[in-house]
Amino acid sequence: MRLIGLALLLIPLFARAMSLLSMLPGWDLDPLLMPMPFTGIGPAESITLDGIALIGAAILAAFAPRAAQRVDWLIVTLLILGVAGVLLHATVRSGLPESGTLGDRRIGIAWLSAIFGAGAIWLCRRDESLQRVAAAVLLGFVGMLVAKAAQQILIEHPLTVQAYRADPARYLAGQGLLPDTPMARGFERRLLQAEATGWFGLANVFATIMAAATVTAAAFVALALLRRPRLPVVPTTILALTALATIFGLSTAGAKGGALSAAVGFSGLLLAAASAKLTLTPRSRTLLGSAFGLAAILGPVALIIVRGLIGERIGELSLLFRWFYMQGATRIFAGNLLGVGPDGFQQAYLLAKPPISPEEVTSPHSIMFDWLADLGIPGIAWIVLLLIAAVAIGRVLAAAPAAPQAAPTLLPPAPSARAEVRLILLIPGVATLLAAWLERGAVTPDGALVRLFGLVAWCTIAWAVLTLARAMPVWPTAFAAGAAALLAHIQIDVAATWPQSTGLVFILIALAASALRPPHAPTASRDVQPPAASRGRLPASWVLAFVAGLVAVLLFPHRTWKWQTGLLAGKQSLEQVADLNQRFEALAAGDATVSPADLAESVAAALRQRLPQSAAAPILAPRTGEELRLAMARLESIDLDIAARHLLAATSNHPGEWRTRREASRLYLRAASAVQAAGDQSLLWKHLDSAVSAMSLPDALKPDSPNLSTGTAPEWRWLAIVHQTRSTIGIDTSEKTLDLQRAAASLELAAALDPYNIEIALRLMRVYTQLGDAPGASAAAAAWAGKVLELDPLMRLDKVARGLTDTERAEAHRTLQRP
Repeated sequence: MRLIGLALLLIPLFARAMSLLSMLPGWDLDPLLMPMPFTGIGPAESITLDGIALIGAAILAAFAPRAAQRVDWLIVTLLILGVAGVLLHATVRSGLPESGTLGDRRIGIAWLSAIFGAGAIWLCRRDESLQRVAAAVLLGFVGMLVAKAAQQILIEHPLTVQAYRADPARYLAGQGLLPDTPMARGFERRLLQAEATGWFGLANVFATIMAAATVTAAAFVALALLRRPRLPVVPTTILALTALATIFGLSTAGAKGGALSAAVGFSGLLLAAASAKLTLTPRSRTLLGSAFGLAAILGPVALIIVRGLIGERIGELSLLFRWFYMQGATRIFAGNLLGVGPDGFQQAYLLAKPPISPEEVTSPHSIMFDWLADLGIPGIAWIVLLLIAAVAIGRVLAAAPAAPQAAPTLLPPAPSARAEVRLILLIPGVATLLAAWLERGAVTPDGALVRLFGLVAWCTIAWAVLTLARAMPVWPTAFAAGAAALLAHIQIDVAATWPQSTGLVFILIALAASALRPPHAPTASRDVQPPAASRGRLPASWVLAFVAGLVAVLLFPHRTWKWQTGLLAGKQSLEQVADLNQRFEALAAGDATVSPADLAESVAAALRQRLPQSAAAPILAPRTGEELRLAMARLESIDLDIAARHLLAATSNHPGEWRTRREASRLYLRAASAVQAAGDQSLLWKHLDSAVSAMSLPDALKPDSPNLSTGTAPEWRWLAIVHQTRSTIGIDTSEKTLDLQRAAASLELAAALDPYNIEIALRLMRVYTQLGDAPGASAAAAAWAGKVLELDPLMRLDKVARGLTDTERAEAHRTLQRP
């Protein structure tokens, strides 16, 4: 049963780590400009996978070997205290503002599956068979990740850059970006960097896994070579090649922090080697190991503090930015003792960050500060839990045997050994098939080969680890060294909170920590009989199992599946018009393969399905180029309206997911543009009104409007863009003025929530300038021009993506000097 639980825990976590994550399924790219089938994992799939992992953790905990209960109860109590902090925000019945949002549920349950999985692994620490299998498949997974890294660097990145350079404006539009804007400049900079990210999407997360794997694989090889007699050559050679492959992966990630954290892991190996040579008392070993474990966590934090105190006197920015994140997280915690939720950091950081911080991050990039800001006081329990794990890992390294022991002979292929081999083949195989099925809409020949070769490498490395672990009792030392590297890097990175990697991070930490046993502790592969003193008591593992199962039920994603189905239905309703648009653009560009008659007939057939037969004949049967253009515009407006209705219907399942409403609003703006081209004024204003109402925000011009405090800075900013668009279409001067005033009022609210955003200030300056002679407009334009020039020097740490261009700066000066 424990092996079944382990499989149910690991397979979903690996499948998600091998799949692209989509926050807005079907709408990450503009479906009209870049029509592609939805592929990867959306919030519904992600939460479902975490639910399966929670069930696996519950089974593991329920069948964990019975043992002394005091330490078990301490660990389980701390774990559940932190769980309460997540559930406060992830459930709709908590009563906290913005509780139960989709982001809080999606990220929160990912944290819970990781922490419950780690707790269950630790409770099964006396089952050596389970520990070996988990260790083997975890380290073997780097074979898949390195194969993906090679594909990204050698194939994907050059093709992506080529596609971008062919038509930058269209590529940016597909991402929802406008050329020469701060967001577009930042996107372009990231796009042109050749970095390996795996499926994680973040180079630093990939570097975290690679750093830990490099140290672990190298430590396995070193331990195997030091044994007398030497261990088998083949598995040792495989792990030596694995170490070289992970060094390649680490180098392609381009993350300096990964190399530094690997150095921490190798220093742990030096500690183990020194401990083996020195004659130390048990107390000295305990103190030495505990100090090293705590230093692995607190050292990077201290480094960030020192870097922050140095300030701008040196050019290094990465750690300086993390100092800003740390300050912001501390301020957020001080003002929100129950936290802002797993998905609430970004909006809170806009107000709490130092003014010169140019970024709008979703995480403080340090696991302890993440828990403090997001979970508040309950998060402190998980911080204590992490410190306990760090101490245990350090003690594992310091408790290395004083003298090398003779390696036991390899065990014969007993049933238990065969079961372990079957499992290290089953878990990777099923996880890979599941990930391939989730990404079935974007299968490419090189992508299929990556999964095939990666699976072979995964199973091969796992077999090598399993073989050496069965022959080498001190193998946990290798994982403890790798975990030390991991502990260091998650203080300056998001790997421990990123949904795709958090499970892998904490299970590896739990594996390393669970190797610590009291003197003369039993280490049999079968169940350990409980001590007489603990018989009759409720096992802590049963409590953990019950709470894990309860969380899986509480966060079952039935509403999320409905929401996601609505989004995909909206995308599907645009597939035909997207195809016709592409054919129309190809015809306009002179593509001889597109037949005007066939295209006209296709458009007419589509319109006949959507319009009554009494509609104007030229629209239903276009014969000239102009008639075809008008027919296309009419068809597009109809389908955009249908898609927007699907999106708005979906919002009832997750009202807090504002990006769904933004996409509906954007579709209505595009539909308005289409009917304007067709000359239908009544329908034009209907779509423009729908673009405003889709955002479900109160009228910013009315200070007494209910719920005026609702909405985030991005929501108010988008509503302002909608009003600005309306002002460019209207003919009535009073209507134009009213729209511009509403745009200004919306931007004022956005600026209050994001006071250091120079782009919002620049928009406000321009809107008030457009208002011209309206009362107070000139003074407001000058005031915001002054604000723009005041914010400009604060953007000095990232002038390319955040600073003003020379043209914008000159515009602000002219506005400020205007009488």
